[in-house]
Formats: sequence, C-alpha cells, structure tokens
Amino acid sequence: SIIFHIAKITDYENARMTGSYKHISLHKEGFIHCSRHFQVCEVADLLFKGQPDLILLAIDEAKCRQKIKYEGPSWNTFPHIYGELNLD
Repeated sequence: SIIFHIAKITDYENARMTGSYKHISLHKEGFIHCSRHFQVCEVADLLFKGQPDLILLAIDEAKCRQKIKYEGPSWNTFPHIYGELNLD
C-alpha cells in the first residue's frame, strides 16, 4: 500500500542529490514519521499549518528497503520507517 510523508521541498531536493531521504526524526527518534491516506490532512493541519514549501511524498511500502512498523494506540497507528528512505 501507499503511505505518505510531509517534507520540506529543500529536504527532498537534497535527498535527490544524495540518493536517499533522511528526516531529522530519524536521528532523534530512530524513524521517519509517515501517515496513512486518511491521516494526512489531520497531520498537516496539526503540525504543518501555514508552513510554505512543503511536498507530500507518496511511498510504496513494497519498494521501501527499510523496515516499516505501524505504531501508536491500537485505534490510530502510524507507519514509521526505520532507516533512510530510498527514492526509487
């Protein structure tokens, strides 16, 4: 299935030059925060409201080379990518 990550355009452009995407949360928490399709708007409104220059990355779980875990309360788990995100 497809999961989503909200990123700054400059961070994504940097990732295109290096070949993989590394969000600051990977270093701080050990994973990259993502959302399922029905969670994206809530996350955007809560954490990114009014921020310019954002991009929504659509990630095919089957192509992600890193481990993805769904974590959080049982009624609202979020996908977390445990490692750098490959761009292919």
